Amino acid sequence: MASVAQTTVEVSDDAPRVAAEWAGLFDTVEEVDAPVTRIEGTVPAGLVGTLYRNGPGVHDFAESFFDGDGLIRALTFREDGGVHFKSRYVRTPKYEKQTALGRAVSRGVGTNLPGGWFRNAFRAPAHEANTSVFWHEGELYALEEGGHPYRINADDLSTLGMTDFEGNLTARSAFTAHPHVDPETGDALCFGTVFGLKLGLQAFRIDRSGRFHDIGTVPKLRDSFVHDFAVTKNWLVFFFTPTVTNILPILLGTSTYFDEIDWKPELGTGIALMPRAGGDIIELETEPFQVGHTVGAFEEGGELIVDLCQLDNWSQMGDAATAYRTSDWKGYGASRVRRHRIDPASKSLKSETICSLPAEFPRIRADTETRRGRYAFFAANTRPGEGGWFRATMKLDRETGATDLHDYGRYKVGLEPIFVARPGGTDEDDGWLIAFVHDGRNRASEVAILDARQVSDGPVATLHLPGNTGVTFHGTWRPGA
Repeated sequence: MASVAQTTVEVSDDAPRVAAEWAGLFDTVEEVDAPVTRIEGTVPAGLVGTLYRNGPGVHDFAESFFDGDGLIRALTFREDGGVHFKSRYVRTPKYEKQTALGRAVSRGVGTNLPGGWFRNAFRAPAHEANTSVFWHEGELYALEEGGHPYRINADDLSTLGMTDFEGNLTARSAFTAHPHVDPETGDALCFGTVFGLKLGLQAFRIDRSGRFHDIGTVPKLRDSFVHDFAVTKNWLVFFFTPTVTNILPILLGTSTYFDEIDWKPELGTGIALMPRAGGDIIELETEPFQVGHTVGAFEEGGELIVDLCQLDNWSQMGDAATAYRTSDWKGYGASRVRRHRIDPASKSLKSETICSLPAEFPRIRADTETRRGRYAFFAANTRPGEGGWFRATMKLDRETGATDLHDYGRYKVGLEPIFVARPGGTDEDDGWLIAFVHDGRNRASEVAILDARQVSDGPVATLHLPGNTGVTFHGTWRPGA
């Protein structure tokens, strides 16, 4: 693919953005149950269903924003045009005990308990269920890759309890925050880290009836944090970044998991290809890079085409996440979308940049998963190299590299946009994007609804939520609820 010029938005000044501009994004927030009464514009007819989002809502005891407690937000669009917002914390053992005592009770991946090594030695990080939320065949799950899913009541957001899928997930097996659903079979393709002396990734699928089917185990090619993966019609693709974790200080309680991740570029990035039908795993190596989220993947002419959001190294994300309250997230400005063409037969790979604007938290139309899709939607910044929490919602044409972008402004944060298809629409971009937007000037939350066919026109409706709902990572759509 030839390089193309990127469409950017002109801003009034070139000063780097700083943490004060998204003030309140990491506030600890309260549960809410209230109608949305302040709406600018018009909620589109036909937009009926519930958008669920998950992200940390209690930050009082967290030194890394990955260690906050999971808060499920539900924004329901009714047939009569009314909109209701509800949020409720996942009742994990950590959350319940912490709330009762009013103090830190558990270790996290980037947070140690007060009191030194004695209180932290040989303690595993707590499961906060704070990363993603997944609607699949009548079930709602709160996900975090450090443990098993929590089942959530989709109507009142009460916590139903943790599930191991009838014993198929062992105590040493976790569950990904990023299942991918094959639109042809309805299967949710998943993986989870298997902890122990010999680390690996267990791959499995959950069918339409909720039954668990094991696919196999991928040995870890690198000691890396694997957050997302790619799925095509016949393959699962895993990327292992060149990191090394110093285990001893973590076990002894003198340091945290995130503090002990070292970037080792000389190791390169490893790629493992697992056949979905079972069989031998193919391994190959490429230059070092830090994987973010998977945009989409498909097969073409014997090749696997995988589009990724990626950074140059781990510290661009890891350092900011550790100092999340004060960091300007400048390193995140180096994120970009790269396309990798993988030939399983020759074990070779060719890579190219298809978007140089900083972009992350990608979403695609659900029925293009595992297939060749043209469009993807992102939280983005407006110029190459621009740092800070993403200020825009962007549509990317993955064939031409053209971008269509709406900039909310330097004092706002546009979070992951969810694509919802218009009823009866057949074009890939015929639908709406729904994005939570944080307003740093007012420490408040909005929801922007944009026409995915013309993102740069701005929101067709802006919903002002009751107060501040804080930072959210990922979401899912339940139609017609």
